[in-house]
Formats: sequence, C-alpha cells, structure tokens
Amino acid sequence: MSTYRFSTAEKFGVWDAHGGVCFWCGEPLEFRHSTVDHILPEVLEKNKRELASLIESFGLPPEFQINDFSNWVPAHSNCNSKKNKTVFAKSPVFIASLEYASRRAPRARAIFGKVAKNRKKGKVLAMLEDAATEGLVTQEDIKELFGGLEPIQPIKTQQPLSLRISSRWTVVQQNGAVAFVTNGVVGGYTTLDPNPDPSFICPFCSQPGPWNGVVCLNCNRISDPAD
Repeated sequence: MSTYRFSTAEKFGVWDAHGGVCFWCGEPLEFRHSTVDHILPEVLEKNKRELASLIESFGLPPEFQINDFSNWVPAHSNCNSKKNKTVFAKSPVFIASLEYASRRAPRARAIFGKVAKNRKKGKVLAMLEDAATEGLVTQEDIKELFGGLEPIQPIKTQQPLSLRISSRWTVVQQNGAVAFVTNGVVGGYTTLDPNPDPSFICPFCSQPGPWNGVVCLNCNRISDPAD
C-alpha cells in the first residue's frame, strides 16, 4: 500500500491524462474505481542507492522523483496489488513505458493544478466522486466538468518508417527503432527494428507488441515485456 496520500485532484489528473484506462491491463477504468500506482515502486524511496542506480540505468533525468506525475499511472486496485513492489527488468519496452508516462505528466499536472488551486473545485470533485460511486452522476459528467484541456497532440515523425508493423497501426512518434503507434483508440510502443530486442517479443503471440505498460495490444495478453 502506498505511503503517499493522493489527493482527489492528483488522482483525477492521473486518471484523465491517461485516458481513463488502467495502465497495466489496458481496460477501461472508472474514476471511482481508480487507484494511483507507481511504475517504479515507492519502496525505492527507502533505498536511495538502488534508486539512483535505476535512474542512471533507465536513463531518467537526475531530478526524477518516485512521487511525481511522471511515475504515477492509473490502475485497477487488483492490478495495483499484483504489480506491488515489482521492479521490471531493464528493457527497451519498459524504458518506453516510463517515457510514455513522462509525456503525460504535464497534462496530469495541469489538470491537478486547475482543481487544486481552487479549494471549492477540489471539494466539489470529491463530492462528485462519492456521487459517482452511488450512481448519481456519470464518469463523463465528471470529466466534462473538470477536464477541459486540449487533447495531447501526437508528434509527427519525419523519419523513414519500416513496414514491419501492421497497417492497422499508425506511427505518431519515432525515436530510433522505437516507435509509439496508435490505431485511433489505444496506443503503445513497438519496434521498427527487423531484428528486435527480445524484450519486445510477446511470449503469447510472438509479435513485437505494441505494448501499453505490460499489455500486448496485438493479443491483449498481460506479460512482463522482459519475460
């Protein structure tokens, strides 16, 4: 269980910035059922040496913090519990997942700021969360009232693209051989390398994802990409 006490505004910012889906299983997640999970587990705060080593190993910025929007993701409570204190092995896919969360951090932070700077909004959001639990308002009502930000615009790449990936996926960003792709509904990371790192290969369908967290979007199975 997290020792950090998340405010309703923080929880809402994380949930909305990630599209209202669980980071670990990729399934829709209602705000009232949402928890906030740490990609790199909170227990690492007690081991500064190991945390520093992981920050360097994963190529994270020196100012990276465990309790920050760049390390927070929405999750079902059972997915949160299953992941628990797991530190996934270093792999291109897991590093890409950290980058994925980092790119959504500014939006999550902005949404949090809109609510947190106004105590009345924070109280209303908390009451709406309770009302949603009782079925008195819908999740869309909450999102409409407190979202209000422009959607994240994909970064178009000008680099030549490989034909390795299925035509149903559109590449919206590319960094070397690692690409972020979407089918218009969900998105994740895959590789354009004809000889991909084994961490990209799903043990169930033998395809290189795309991966959203630990979900292979090709077959919708859950696996640590480093397996």
